[in-house]
Amino acid sequence: MRAGLRYLRHAPDFQAVLIRTGLFVTSASAVWALLPLVGRQVLGLDSLGYGLLVGALGTGAILMAIVLPRVRARLSIDQLIWVATAAFAGVAFTLAFVRVAAFVYLAMAIAGAAWISTMSSLNVASQLTSASWVRSRALAAYSISFQGGLALGSALWGTIAARFGIGTALAIAGIGLLVGLAASRAFPLHGREDRDLTPSLHWPQPLLVPEARPSDGPVLVVIEYFVSPESAEPFLDAVHEMERVRRRDGGMEWSVYQDAADHTRYVETFLAESWLEHLRQHKRVTMADREIERRIRSFCIEGKPGRVLHLLHVPPRAERRR
Repeated sequence: MRAGLRYLRHAPDFQAVLIRTGLFVTSASAVWALLPLVGRQVLGLDSLGYGLLVGALGTGAILMAIVLPRVRARLSIDQLIWVATAAFAGVAFTLAFVRVAAFVYLAMAIAGAAWISTMSSLNVASQLTSASWVRSRALAAYSISFQGGLALGSALWGTIAARFGIGTALAIAGIGLLVGLAASRAFPLHGREDRDLTPSLHWPQPLLVPEARPSDGPVLVVIEYFVSPESAEPFLDAVHEMERVRRRDGGMEWSVYQDAADHTRYVETFLAESWLEHLRQHKRVTMADREIERRIRSFCIEGKPGRVLHLLHVPPRAERRR
């Protein structure tokens, strides 16, 4: 669980998916929470009429699921979610102000299509922006964001409806969807799902004499670079991108230093809490991370690759005896 939470903290691509999910679901939950009240109190429907209302929603979802692959071929994930969210906002306004059952049935069909478009797109994005080693934990976080937004939103809109009326609650929810749509521009999804998060497995196995025990640690990893002065600034920009990667995969106390006696020598350092945890880091590096490493190495002086050191913590004598 700690590794999963650490990944969420240092994975901005996946954070964008969670934020977009929360923004949409919290406001969209008003439709689900208040639909029975709309059918009973606003439209005066009986059980058959309400069943047809829900059936219209399901029909819209099924029809959209059939054509969704072709829609995705034409629209980016951001464009699809933008259109679907705007459509769902329109549905909320329709339920708030329209009293003609036929129009409400049509709106519910649109709601079904918009809901399946948005949620399937966010679900796919959550899988594509999480590495394989943490995907089950990442999807659990996505489920919490979805179910939590649905539960909290339902309670919120029920409270507003009880105090100010059903129509007012739905109108505010529609406005909330549009506001969330505007705020989501700061968290784009298009392009994030194209990053290759498959394991690269390109880090060589460290050679140890004698062999370290899994519980030994912490482990200080030191990576040496030699960079010419004219390449220093772009090198530092690139190497600082690695901080998020190192921390995401289990690194602590990340830093980069320049040698005071040799200004072409830089060292990147980070800690792993144990030797076993560092070995896990070897398996967590992705192809996208490897591209960052290649960019860092492109600024290094040719013929001076530098060394990678693994330093094990040496405890006091009393602890060594135990």
